[in-house]
Amino acid sequence: MFSSASSSGSSLRRSGSSVTDYTSSTLTCRSYHPLPARLQDDIQGKHSCDVTLFDFVTRVWGIDPDVAGHILSSKGWTLLPEPLRLYSAARREPQMYVPFAEIAESLVKDARKEVREFLTRRKATLKAQTGMETSIYFWSKLGDTILKSALTKRKPDMLVVKEEVVDVTPTWLLVRQVIEFKRKSKSLQGIVPTASSSTSAYPPALNPTASSSSAAGSSSGIRVPQVSSVASSASGTKRSRTSKAKNAAPRRTTRSKDSTTPATASSGGRSADPAPSPAGSQKRKNSGTHGGGDAKRVRTSDKVPKVTADQVQLAIYALECLDASTRHYASGVFIDRFKVSLWYYDRSCVISSVLFDFHYNPEQLALVLYALSACDDKHAGFDPLLVLPATRSPRPKDHLHWQDVVDAEIDLRTLNPSSERGRFRLEDTLFAYRGLIGRGTMVYQVTPLIDGLKDCNSEALKISWPPLTRPLEADTIQRLHERLQPQWREHIPEVTFSATQTAEQLNLPRVELLKTNPIDKFEDRLLHALAMKLYGKLWDVGSVEAFQGVFVDCVECHYHAYVDAKFLHRDLSENNLMFKRGDGGTVKGILNDWDMASYVEANNEIPLSTATHRTGTIPFMARDLLADDDPPPHLFRHDIESFYYILVWATLHYDFAGKRRLPIVSAVKNWDAPTFKTARNDKKIFIIDEDERNQVFGNVPLEHEALLPWLTSLGVLFHKGYMSWQQDRGSPGWDNDTLGGHITFHNFMAALGRIPR
Repeated sequence: MFSSASSSGSSLRRSGSSVTDYTSSTLTCRSYHPLPARLQDDIQGKHSCDVTLFDFVTRVWGIDPDVAGHILSSKGWTLLPEPLRLYSAARREPQMYVPFAEIAESLVKDARKEVREFLTRRKATLKAQTGMETSIYFWSKLGDTILKSALTKRKPDMLVVKEEVVDVTPTWLLVRQVIEFKRKSKSLQGIVPTASSSTSAYPPALNPTASSSSAAGSSSGIRVPQVSSVASSASGTKRSRTSKAKNAAPRRTTRSKDSTTPATASSGGRSADPAPSPAGSQKRKNSGTHGGGDAKRVRTSDKVPKVTADQVQLAIYALECLDASTRHYASGVFIDRFKVSLWYYDRSCVISSVLFDFHYNPEQLALVLYALSACDDKHAGFDPLLVLPATRSPRPKDHLHWQDVVDAEIDLRTLNPSSERGRFRLEDTLFAYRGLIGRGTMVYQVTPLIDGLKDCNSEALKISWPPLTRPLEADTIQRLHERLQPQWREHIPEVTFSATQTAEQLNLPRVELLKTNPIDKFEDRLLHALAMKLYGKLWDVGSVEAFQGVFVDCVECHYHAYVDAKFLHRDLSENNLMFKRGDGGTVKGILNDWDMASYVEANNEIPLSTATHRTGTIPFMARDLLADDDPPPHLFRHDIESFYYILVWATLHYDFAGKRRLPIVSAVKNWDAPTFKTARNDKKIFIIDEDERNQVFGNVPLEHEALLPWLTSLGVLFHKGYMSWQQDRGSPGWDNDTLGGHITFHNFMAALGRIPR
């Protein structure tokens, strides 16, 4: 895990869309949009399904292929009859949890013993595989306990955690996997197994050989919740057809196609000589896939079914896990009564396995549960470079869940061996991405840990997952420093450390899984770490006058970055305009967050490959860019318009003296509406209708009246520009890039009453 001491679509943020803004100290967030619907849209087109169970547990959870193959080919797995009866009869989800956990403990106990015997017969070193086995606990409070989070009040059904957190409510930081239950699928009555179900766990080229094995028991290392009255009450419900045969305990044998006998249990012993694994590790290494050269099964987005609302619930839990630290990926198990699928989530895609029915294929459930118990921290998705402290400082009761990582240390020096820097202690979480697929940006306030140096100043550490096709933010900032004049360089952030690693270098499971189950038009991403000086937020600047100086600095720096350095920012928001204090307390603006910047060609045009890649933070995006479909190319004037919206927003919502943000004014709440159309129409009225603008400006606090002339003059400027667009576009010589010559840097500065330097 972080070892204990003893991370082509639109890139949109709202005070939402797929991202919500957070800031230091109060770490506030703004979101008015239903998270499940957003995640469904987030995942669509980035989902690979029907990965085999064998591939999933070996690639994602790191189980040895020989061990996985042996478990699948072994016979006689037992589903305890009484818990199975209670589970089948459960009328409510909470009644399923305890019986399932009892079934799980029994299966894992048998699986661990079977694996030890198998490795002994193979004369393998037990330490190689069983040394990975951890003491885990299926934590459940009958789905009635909230895990602390900022935007959600989630009550997960069941969590896989290490046993040391058994007696307390776990935090998302420590959750290994999530198990989500549903009871919509039919119970045992009437279920007919398919002939191919027993081999569906394998890649198509593998055909396991049947065998039998012994069913002795040893300690599983798994703790199960005590059976509660809620679970026990299920026994009073109508018994399922299969539960009548619980005393018979039929031996699991190879079934004919028309067989209806479930593989519930075998009370008999296992034979001493199980068949060899159907897939050796050497073959897997040489072939690169488990299918031995199978043709790729291309699943385009229109062929992959949209994730259901129930499946999105599991995705929400994965998001909570990813947001709790610099975690590389999260995983979970989705159980709809007896139908099971496995799910993998990272910042590039979602991958799910084929469904299996564990009542008729208990060996597949045995493999899944054994894999959960043998999965090490790295294969649970935790960042191996993040080390949690042995003891943590006290947390306030109202702290947010991504603050749980505070006091941890992260050592990134292996990603950039040429740098003496790269080791940090996390002091605070400043920003947390609220989308599943995307950049996944996490920003921390950190203390650099440099040998021989003490009392280092705090810095900001940004961990993100940009697309491979995009320039790295560290490279963009370096080029800005190289190309800008000295007076403008001081308004660009100062980078102290940067490093990258690809998915291949990180050995992310999706690299191999997508070779056999590719995603059409897949957008690959890499890990990018960037440390820089720590700068202040706009609302912390202290006075209206200081704010005005910072705002103008950023406007002018943006212009010179475009004209002189040939970069257009394209993601202006209240969080990207920052400041630093110099000698004597002087304040200078810093234009930050260049990760979405585009290179500008010699003719001042952005390459088409990036011009239509819509970016921005919804309340501050230009009206044109809020088109529902097919947005126009991103122009310089769109960034100028964003500066205007930032100015309005800051004037209405900042308390400079108190260094805080105020609640959102109702007059502009639709700027961050759930749909582009609503936000676009509200901004259109604001720009075109003078009375509407005056109504908005009527909310300006008395102490901010010095900013009213700026707001009024810029309001007139943008009104003229958009009226020209309505009346004059199409006329000879009319310039769309400036809305008829109105929206330019020099006109913007003139409206502020400032002369460009």
